[in-house]
Amino acid sequence: MAHSLEARSAFLDHVVAEFAWRLPDGYRIRRGTPKKVLRDAYRDALPSGVTSGAKRGFEIPMSEWLAGDLKPLLHDLLGSPNARVRDFVDDSLIKALLDDEGTTDRNRAYLLWALLVLELWLEQESHDVVA
Repeated sequence: MAHSLEARSAFLDHVVAEFAWRLPDGYRIRRGTPKKVLRDAYRDALPSGVTSGAKRGFEIPMSEWLAGDLKPLLHDLLGSPNARVRDFVDDSLIKALLDDEGTTDRNRAYLLWALLVLELWLEQESHDVVA
């Protein structure tokens, strides 16, 4: 969480925090399940996926964006033989990522995003040097 924002406003209340601190350990963590008392308190009010679900992040739909609205830009810039990013990254990797061939990495979209941003930055830098 070093570079993100997380809000838990309900738990910022010092009265709630003090109450939770006074609870016996068995209420806070029961059979390896953290926040057990909280999960029990809301079991009937929330779907089971919320009360018993695993912790997860707040990911953005990067894959959908790159396959949708950003696809033409992505392929025009990174697919170009003149792409500046090709000075730093092997052509075969860029092609494999663009063609979605041989890449089973779930971070494919984030690799493409990083390459796209790098290409845009390199393009901007070359314009700034000329200007």
